[in-house]
Amino acid sequence: MTTVGGSALAHDGARTAGGCPNLTVNAGKYGGKKTLRLVAIGVSCTNGRHLAEAFYRKAARGGCASHGLYCNLSFSGRWSCSFFFATETKETGGAISGCFHTRREKIRLYPTKGQHPSKAPCNRNVEYRPGLFAWIAEYVGMTCAEARNFVLARANPPHRVPPGFGCHDLHIEAGGGAEECVSGSRRIKIEYA
Repeated sequence: MTTVGGSALAHDGARTAGGCPNLTVNAGKYGGKKTLRLVAIGVSCTNGRHLAEAFYRKAARGGCASHGLYCNLSFSGRWSCSFFFATETKETGGAISGCFHTRREKIRLYPTKGQHPSKAPCNRNVEYRPGLFAWIAEYVGMTCAEARNFVLARANPPHRVPPGFGCHDLHIEAGGGAEECVSGSRRIKIEYA
């Protein structure tokens, strides 16, 4: 038995992929309230739901700020949950996040019909420290959540650059500066206030 966000999880009633009811989560500044389709693989729908809710609750409360570009959060019982980058989304048939325990125990979370991640509105104004903001001027080849997590990773110490990205300053007239980071066809422009 494991504990996730204060809830006990047992590995009972494991299901094969599919068959779980949708759930509504609040991702806070990482996309707000959304309804997701839960696919539980090797775990029960109830346990998958507890994991998904714990992940989104922790992310909404600011738990992503120091956990990398894709908000890779750990939970008791050796579970790891994160938002997916574009390649993972493609490989999983459109999942935007998920949790992993073993190759045979994992969950995937998919946007429900009409909530495709690339069409969702994006809050481009990111508060990376209390009272300090950055604006995502442009993002290409990544989701809004990925772009927001990128800003959080860059703006807060140790100012990480995700693997494969190169960043350079952009010369702008006003404000606190700007930079562009590029990796192949992926690109993000950030303006700091």
